[in-house]
Amino acid sequence: MRKALAGQGDRLAPEAKKEARKAQAPKVKHVCGHEVPLADFAGRPCGRCRNEASQKKAREKKERKAQKAQRPRAHPGADVLPDGRLPAGSSKVLAWDGALWRGVLDVPGVGRFEYEAGSESKCFHGLHNAFVEYLRKRKGESDERGV
Repeated sequence: MRKALAGQGDRLAPEAKKEARKAQAPKVKHVCGHEVPLADFAGRPCGRCRNEASQKKAREKKERKAQKAQRPRAHPGADVLPDGRLPAGSSKVLAWDGALWRGVLDVPGVGRFEYEAGSESKCFHGLHNAFVEYLRKRKGESDERGV
């Protein structure tokens, strides 16, 4: 309880009011001896139903996880990159210049790609995607020529 301010009479803190209401509320005594306010049971399923719902939710989560594990992961550029990987000898270099991340991807026999972005991951993936786009354009040109 907190002290009453001059002219405002006796007032209880909200926590104290809540505790006083709990103490006055009718209680239900379980076989084990625990007493629980009757209000705790209002609008709530019984313990068995809550337990069954929890188990059902866990089973569904496990099934979703198993289904997700069975799905093949789609890798960006899998259609033009063997195994979705960059060619051997490729190198990515990222550097922070104080304002942006700047990256350079050097692919032997193909060329050099540069990219800049506000975050390291965007720069990293942007370099990879620039290379994939280059390969897709090159593949489209060779398909058009019939090569």
